[in-house]
Amino acid sequence: MDRVTPALGEFLADETTKAEDKKDLLNFLADRPKCAPVTSLLPVEDLEVRLQAIDDIRKKLTPERDGDEPQLNYLQFATLLLLPLNFLTSFKEMFHGTIQKEFSTELIEATLFFMMRGRIPGTASAASSVAGSVRGSITGSVEGSVEGSVEGPATPATSAKNDKESQAGAARVNPKKTYRDASERKKCLVRDGNACLLMQTAMPEVCHVLPFSIGATDAAMDFFSKTCGHLIYGLLSGTKDYNTLTDMSKNRGWSDKAWNMLCLNHQLHAWWAEGYFALKYLGTIPKNKEASIVQLQFHWMPRNGLDRQQKCTIPEALEAMQRTVSDDNGFVKATRASSGRSLTTGQVFEIPVHPEEAPKMKLMIDLQWATIRLAALSGAAGYIDELDKEYHDPWDEDLALCKRLIKEWTESTP
Repeated sequence: MDRVTPALGEFLADETTKAEDKKDLLNFLADRPKCAPVTSLLPVEDLEVRLQAIDDIRKKLTPERDGDEPQLNYLQFATLLLLPLNFLTSFKEMFHGTIQKEFSTELIEATLFFMMRGRIPGTASAASSVAGSVRGSITGSVEGSVEGSVEGPATPATSAKNDKESQAGAARVNPKKTYRDASERKKCLVRDGNACLLMQTAMPEVCHVLPFSIGATDAAMDFFSKTCGHLIYGLLSGTKDYNTLTDMSKNRGWSDKAWNMLCLNHQLHAWWAEGYFALKYLGTIPKNKEASIVQLQFHWMPRNGLDRQQKCTIPEALEAMQRTVSDDNGFVKATRASSGRSLTTGQVFEIPVHPEEAPKMKLMIDLQWATIRLAALSGAAGYIDELDKEYHDPWDEDLALCKRLIKEWTESTP
């Protein structure tokens, strides 16, 4: 039964309905957000080949203590499922020890935490790490933080002041850190019209797609390239993007560029930080020598309630992740300021950029998309802070053991 027509009639006939209400209704009806078809979060092509490769990798893991066959947990399965097929098929041929170390739950958690929080897991809290770094997201805010920032939430005016002060005192405060560039922040604000890209609300936060702090110190850059490098290489396998990323990330401050920034409403920033939504790169439309349009698609992420560390069979994991659905009407909900229309999965947003910056923005968005997909499918979304545990590289431990054994042998040899 059509409920819209009678409800519309009652709304217009109600004596409490004002002219402003009718204008709001017209704005809602006139708004036609651009949309594109939505594809599955799970890779559907060559699924059987992919699942067989995952099973081959599972068999190479260390058996359970009771002697049973080794099992993956949801985090490991989600990671393998999202890796490109060419990388997956080559990875399964590696030795047991390599797979065990390069695919450990601890390494995946450390990488996921660092890519979403911009802080080396197990180190100082976000409030005392890189000045002004956001305790949240893949979106380290230039203006302050969703929570835990040294500066606290800031208005655009105070944020610009803080940026200038940070730059002026950078060498005096810590010459081994790079501080935020106010000019890049301003470029982002101008480009996005001083409004939230998704909701069109005023006074937005300027947010980093990948956290500013991953390129702010030598220690963070080292963790990014060495500890996170294997998983990032896997996610970008089969493309030239990994080499591009390697070249881009050689110098401190590399992530503090307008092509790694978006203007977002404060609440959306907080939800992005937890992996409740993600942005998918759709394509770049060349306009002229000075401008291109980058198209992004909005996705509310499913929240499946899985325990990322729980052991599971491959069929169980696949079924659990296939039955998840996005919760557009749940506790996370947003509307466009211009019309009141809900922000829904599939809506497309366009960003004007210089043609030389379009590939760089694509790379940042792709990494953000891969990271949040992994968090959402594995059950880690909304629980990112639980991943904040000190990581010990088993390769370093093996090397230290070898050095100790060699030393003991040489000392005992006449």
